[in-house]
Amino acid sequence: MEIYDYKTLKKLFCYFFFLWQVACTTPERQGELSQWMRSDKIRVLSTTAMIGDLVRGIGGDLVCDLVLIQGELDPHSYELVKGDAEKFQAADLVFYHGLGLEHGASLLQILHHLPNSAGVADLVFQQAGEKILPADCSHDTSCACGGYDPHIWMDASLWLEASCAVENVLSSRFPEHREVFHQNALVLQKRLKDLHLMIRQEVQQIPEEKRYVITSHDAFNYFARAYLLDADKTSWKVRFQAPAGLAPDGKLTWKAIENMVLFAEKFSIATVFPESNVSKDSLRKIVQCAEKRGLKIEIAPDVLYGDAMGPHTYFSMMEHNAKTLRKYLQ
Repeated sequence: MEIYDYKTLKKLFCYFFFLWQVACTTPERQGELSQWMRSDKIRVLSTTAMIGDLVRGIGGDLVCDLVLIQGELDPHSYELVKGDAEKFQAADLVFYHGLGLEHGASLLQILHHLPNSAGVADLVFQQAGEKILPADCSHDTSCACGGYDPHIWMDASLWLEASCAVENVLSSRFPEHREVFHQNALVLQKRLKDLHLMIRQEVQQIPEEKRYVITSHDAFNYFARAYLLDADKTSWKVRFQAPAGLAPDGKLTWKAIENMVLFAEKFSIATVFPESNVSKDSLRKIVQCAEKRGLKIEIAPDVLYGDAMGPHTYFSMMEHNAKTLRKYLQ
């Protein structure tokens, strides 16, 4: 009987997961890719669906946008699959998030090296997130490791700033369409302002003493700062906690679980929230650890959307998150 060590098993798992992703590409997805490849419009490749929504909103009929990381796939650890490199080669413009969000080795490598490759001098890369952070450190969501929290889309007012960056890049790259992009951006930004106000009104209806949130991983800091804050606007950091760090693929410790239970006990938290693309194991451990301390904590039956939008648009995802929190915290 042959015994494999952990590293070998991990490599085997990644290899078979890669084959599974390739094999499970749906005919609809293949058709979408083929249509994008043949399009005579401006071909834009966006790494995440959140950025893709901004591109479509501003580019309108002039742009044919394709999202690289779709469905419930994790943008933090996404690795390139068969055909992905060709998407980068075929794109007129590539938007990626930056701020360390896309740190899968193969994706990070192509983002860093493809612009310098022969034959793709016409390709423009734009880091949407880094147009906002870290230049503006007043957002105060830097992590202990010295990096920055990349989940800026969780604050609709910040995502409005990202839309300005997208408009500027599209207009600079294709100046003949500048006025169309600008008019589309004005409409989109009005929707983002309305969304920001709607979320704030929705969440602020939760009693202040119940406005404390635990989710699967550290994706809701911007949401907490924008929408969970107290009337004095000074204590948003104590409103949100998560057992896993900024990327859900990090190592989970029992100390982190214990800290979540203490946090729940301190603020009388009875419900914790799963995220659509993250395992519920850490939340189950919180529930089990809480039971040993005589606390009753439940996992909300409805998921929140953090790193992946699932079937949602950006607008419906953010509205869903706000209404789900209100439903179970109220």
